[in-house]
This record gives sequence, C-alpha cells and structure tokens, in this order.
Amino acid sequence: MLAITNTQERRKGALFRDPCTGHMFDSAGRAFKGSGTFNLAVPPYSVAGSTLTLKALGNGALDKPPFSKQEMYQTQNATKLLISAALYNDMESIKAAIKQGADINYFRIGEGSPMDAAIAGSSIQVIKFMLQNGARPTPNSESLARALERQDVLKLLNP
Repeated sequence: MLAITNTQERRKGALFRDPCTGHMFDSAGRAFKGSGTFNLAVPPYSVAGSTLTLKALGNGALDKPPFSKQEMYQTQNATKLLISAALYNDMESIKAAIKQGADINYFRIGEGSPMDAAIAGSSIQVIKFMLQNGARPTPNSESLARALERQDVLKLLNP
C-alpha cells in the first residue's frame, strides 16, 4: 500500500466579500475586484477574527484618492457615472448623469445599482433626490441599509 500525501504548505490569505456589490478585499482593505471605484491606498486597519475594520485618519478623513474626479469619471457612460457619483455622494455629478440620460434603475449583479450605491455612500438628501427622480429600491436595498445601520434610509424605504 502506498500513501501519498501533499507536503506542500498552502497559505490562504483572508479575503472579505461585500455581498451587495461583489467587491473583494484583502485584510489590508485593498480591493481585488471592482477596484476601479476604490482608493487603493491602505488606510489604518485592524483585523479581529473575520472582521476587517478600516479606520479614519487623525483628522477624521481617509486619504484623498490618487486620481481626480475627472479622471475617475472620464471613461464611464452616464449610468456608470451615476453609480460612481452615488457611491461618492457627488450630487453635482449625479444631476449631470441624470441629464445625460443615465438609467436610474439600472441593476446588474456585480455592478450594483445607483440606488444601492447611494445607500452605501451618500447622504439621505442624495437618496431622496434619486427617489424623486424615479429611482426604485432593488431587492438588495433594504438589507444593505440594515447592514450599514442606515436607519434614515430604512425609514424612507418603509414609511
């Protein structure tokens, strides 16, 4: 009888997946999938078990992204611009995208939707503006708002 064993050590890094957007992160907070919408600078962080906590810097803000707003938006169509602008609470670009004919109810698995991006990264004023302009919550919107503890959004979605 011959027993064959694998003596090669396999190392597994910690990966965290955002179930709403499908983005993957390592334990340093770097994005592996969907990295075009993220600041890849590594902010201060800590890992406890399966929880990754990103911390703000001393002044309460994360580092500025290594690109300008124009660079980030220049290659996107109106709908992608709307999603990115909603993720970054950029009301000026949200209005511009809607004027350019963005699909405010766009949804694709792995890319998300303008409404879910707004829930994740925008103020309640942006979310109200989007609803007033015809945005409808997706099947993920309520669970995303719950996960992010956005009580203001939950009240708006469930009057």
